Amino acid sequence: MQRRLLLSNVVTTALFLLVLGLVTLWVGAANLRHQVEEGHRRLAVLLAKDIHAQYGHTVESVGLLRSRLEGEVHSLSGQAQAMRDLRLAAPLTYRTLYLFGATGDPLVSVAGPVEELAARPIEETIAPLFAQAPDGVLNAYRQTGSGGMFTSPVQIIGADRTPVLYMGMSLAGEDGQVLVVEVDLRSVWQRVDEVYAGQTGCALVVSRDGVIIAHPNRAYIGEPLPPLLRPVLDGYEGGTTYTDPLGGRVMLAAYSPVGKQSGWGIVVEQEYAEALAPLRAIALATLGVLLVAAAMATLVTVIVGRGIVRPLQTLEAAAQAIARTGEIDRRVAVGRRDEVGRLADAFDHMLVSLQERERWYQTLAEHAQVGVWQAGTDGNWQYVNPRLVEITGLTPEAAREAGWLSALHPEDREAIAAAWSAFVAGEAAYHATYRFQHSDGAVHWVIGQAAPARSAGGKLLGFIGTLTDITGLKRAEEALKEYAERLEEIVEERTAELRQSEEQSRAQYKGIPVPTYTWQKVGEDIVLVDYNDAAEAITQGRIADLVGIELPQMYRDTPEIRDEIARCFAEGITIEREMAYRFRSTGEERHLAVKYAFVPPDLVLVHTEDVTERVRVDEELRKQAAELKRMVNLMTGREVRMAELKQVIRKLRAQLEEAGLEPVANDPLLEGAA
Repeated sequence: MQRRLLLSNVVTTALFLLVLGLVTLWVGAANLRHQVEEGHRRLAVLLAKDIHAQYGHTVESVGLLRSRLEGEVHSLSGQAQAMRDLRLAAPLTYRTLYLFGATGDPLVSVAGPVEELAARPIEETIAPLFAQAPDGVLNAYRQTGSGGMFTSPVQIIGADRTPVLYMGMSLAGEDGQVLVVEVDLRSVWQRVDEVYAGQTGCALVVSRDGVIIAHPNRAYIGEPLPPLLRPVLDGYEGGTTYTDPLGGRVMLAAYSPVGKQSGWGIVVEQEYAEALAPLRAIALATLGVLLVAAAMATLVTVIVGRGIVRPLQTLEAAAQAIARTGEIDRRVAVGRRDEVGRLADAFDHMLVSLQERERWYQTLAEHAQVGVWQAGTDGNWQYVNPRLVEITGLTPEAAREAGWLSALHPEDREAIAAAWSAFVAGEAAYHATYRFQHSDGAVHWVIGQAAPARSAGGKLLGFIGTLTDITGLKRAEEALKEYAERLEEIVEERTAELRQSEEQSRAQYKGIPVPTYTWQKVGEDIVLVDYNDAAEAITQGRIADLVGIELPQMYRDTPEIRDEIARCFAEGITIEREMAYRFRSTGEERHLAVKYAFVPPDLVLVHTEDVTERVRVDEELRKQAAELKRMVNLMTGREVRMAELKQVIRKLRAQLEEAGLEPVANDPLLEGAA
C-alpha cells in the first residue's frame, strides 16, 4: 500500500507539474509571439511611412516638372532642358522621360546613361532623332488622356527583374502635350535591404496588385504575395503565421499598408523557430524547477506515507483475521488522534455494529413465523431456525447438509432435489410449492424460496431461504374448490333454466298472433332489431331486409309514427291508435290498430293488428244502415199519404151516401184497410 500511495502521489504531482509547465510554456509562447509580432508591426509601420514619403516625393517632383514644362510650352529646347535636369538630379529614380505631342509622337526623349546624357547637346534629345518609345511608355501616354494623370501598376522588366512604374501627366494648354516618366523602384530596394529581423528576418514591399517589388532575395521579385498576407492590400495592419511558398519555411509576419496613393504594402517577417527561440530557455528553466519540485514532493510523500501506512497495515491485519476466523469480537488500537486514529475508531464501531446486527438477525430468525435456513456455496444447509424444525419434523442436526431432502413427500422429492441442484448451479431460480411428510404421516404444504447471498463486489457467499407453511391455506383452497364446483353446478342448472325460459319467451314472442316489431335505442339512434312470425307473414318476408334500419329512415314519409315511437322512449308510456298505413315492403295499404309499448330499459314493442276487414265491414254496415234509414223514411211518408187518401175517400162516400148515391165500386184501398 505504501508503494501504491507513493506511486499515486508521484504520478499526481507529476501530472500537476506537467500541466503547470505546459500552461507556463503556453502563456510564455503567447506573450513572446505577441512581443515579436508587435515589434515587427512597429517596424513595418515605420518602413511604410518612409516609403510613403519617398513615393510622395517622387510624385511631387514629377508634378513640379509638369509645371516647369507648362511654362516652357513655346520652347521645346527649354522643355528638354527641364526634363534632363530632373533626370540628372535623381538618376536612380527616373530611368526615362518622354514628352508627347497631340498626335502621339514623342517630342522629347531623355534616356540613356547619365554620363552620355550630360555630355550630349540638348538638341539631340528632341525627336525624331530617337527610336520609338517603349510599350510601357506608350501605354501610359494612351491611359493619361487630355487633362488627366495616370500611374501604372508596378511592372518587372529586364533580365535583372527591375520593378518600374509609369506616371503620365497631361500639360495644360492647347498643344495637348503629355509627360510620361518611367520611375525606377530599385531605390526602394536599398531601404528594404537595410531592415533586418534577427538572422532570418527581412522586409518586403508589395504592389497594389499583389506582386512583390522589393525583397533582399531577388528571387522573390515579381512573385505573388501569399494569401494570408493579402489583407495588407485592403489597407489593414496585422500579423499572421504562414508557410513561405519558395523556401518552405514557417514565417511569423506583420504587415502595414503604405498608403492609398500607391496602394502598396510593407511586410516584415522572420522564421517562426527563430522568433520563438527564447522559449527554449524558458522551457529548460521551467523543466528544472519542475524536477526540483517533483523530487521534494516525492520526499515528503515518503515521510508522510510511512506515518499513514503503518496504522493502516494494523487495520488490514485485523480485517484479514476477522475474514479468516469470522470472529468480530476484537478491537484495533493505533494510539493516534489524527485521521488514521479516527479511522481505527470507526473500524471498532463498525465491529460493534456488526455484533449488534448479528444478534438482531439471530433473534429475528429464532422467532420468525417462517422457516429460515442458510446454506454454503456448495448448497448444503448450515443453519436452520426452530420454525423450520417444526415444519420439516426433523431435528436441527438432521435438517443440515442435505438431510432436509429425506423429509420431503415421496411424490415431490425427485423434482425438488433437481430444482435445488439447478438453483445451486446458477441455472434457474428457486421458488416451489411442495410437501414435507412427518414420521407420523402428517403432511405439511410449504412454499420454498431462496436467493443467493453476494458480497458488495458480487462474490457468491452462499444461499439463504425460507419455508412458509401453507397447509391451512391448502385446506382452505380444497374447501373453496369444492364450494366452487358446487357453485358451478348451481350456476349451470340456473343457466339451463334461464336458457329454457328465454327460449320459451322467444317462442311466445314469435307466436304473437299480431305482427310485432321491436325497436331498440342504440346511443342517440332508434334501430329496428327484431320482428315476429306474424310480421314476417304480413310483409311477405321482406321485413328481414329492414333489420338494422334507423327510425327516421324507416318512417321518413310518416313523421307521426316516428314521433310516437320516440315519445314512448322519452316518456316510457304506451300509446294506442288506429291508422291507414301503406307497407313499405309490399306497397299494400291496410288499416291497422297500432299499440306502442315501452319495455325497460331500451325497447319499444310495436303491435300492428290488421283491422282492414273490420273497417270494411263497419263501412258496409254504415252504408246499409244509411240505406235502411232512407227506406224507412220513404215508407213512413207513403203510409201517411195513404191514410190521408183513405180519409178523403171516406168523406166522399159519406157525402155520396148522404146524397143518396151509391159508389160505383168498392174502394180497394178501403178494403185493404178493412
